[in-house]
Amino acid sequence: MTFFEIVCVCVVGLTMVVRLQHREAGDRALGRWLGVALLAFATEASCIRLYGFYFYDPYRWHTYVVYLPIVVAAIWPMVIDSAYALSRGVLGKDDRRAPLLGAAVVFADACLIEAIAVNSGLWAWTEPGFFGVPPIGVVGWAVFAGGIMAVWSLADRSRWSVGREIGATLLVPLATHAVLLAAWWGALRWVSAPLPDWAVAGVAALNGAVVTLEILRRRSALDIPPHVMLLRIPAALVFAWLLLFDVGAYAPLWIFAAAFAAPYIALTPWKRIGAVAR
Repeated sequence: MTFFEIVCVCVVGLTMVVRLQHREAGDRALGRWLGVALLAFATEASCIRLYGFYFYDPYRWHTYVVYLPIVVAAIWPMVIDSAYALSRGVLGKDDRRAPLLGAAVVFADACLIEAIAVNSGLWAWTEPGFFGVPPIGVVGWAVFAGGIMAVWSLADRSRWSVGREIGATLLVPLATHAVLLAAWWGALRWVSAPLPDWAVAGVAALNGAVVTLEILRRRSALDIPPHVMLLRIPAALVFAWLLLFDVGAYAPLWIFAAAFAAPYIALTPWKRIGAVAR
C-alpha cells in the first residue's frame, strides 16, 4: 500500500468515526456505508470492463481487486454521505429535492477531483474533455450518487424496512448503466472533444462566483451542522496536496480548483465552529 493509499484510508476512517458519533436514532449509517462500498465496486469494475474509458495507474495504486483499487470503493460512501448531509442541511431533512441537490454536489466534487486526479496521474481517460476528463466521467459520479441518495431519501421519509431499502439500492447500478449508455449514445458521444483549459477555468470561475454570492446571501437561512463541513476538510487537503506537489504551477487548473473551493468555504459555518472550539 502506497503512502497516498494510507492517507486515503486514514481520511475515510476518521470520517466514519465522526459520522457515527453524530448519527441520530434509527440512522443506518454503517450499513449504508458498507452497502455503497460494495455497490460502488461492482459499478466501477463493470464500467471499466464494459466500456474501457478509464484505468487506474498501477504504480500509484497497489491494493487492487479485479480492475479497481479497494481504497476507491471505500471512498465512495464518504462522498455520497457527505453530499446527502449537505443537501439536507441546505434544503431541510424531509425535502424531496435533497437527492437532486446532492447529485449536483457530487457532480461538482467530481469535476474537481477528476481534474486534479487525472493531472496528478492517479488515473487516465481514453476520451477527451476538460483537463483530460470527458463529461461522461463526471455524469457517472452524479448518476450513481443521485440514485443512492434517492433511495436513502425515500427510505428515511417513508420509514422503509432494511430489506426494502437494500432491494431498491441494488437497482442503482443497473440504472446507472442505463443512464450512462443513454447519455453517451444520445448526446455526449457526438460532442466528445478536448476543451481549452483557460476557457474551462474561466467558465468555472464565473460559475463559482455566482454560486458563492448566492450562498452568502442565503447563509443565515441554512442549517448545516458544523461537522458536515469539517469532515470535508481532510479530503480537500489531500487534493490540495496533489495539486501543489504533483500537478505544480499550472494556472488554469489552480483557477478551476479555486472556483470549486469558494462555495464550500462560504457554506462552512465558521462562527458556530468557533463557538464550539471555545
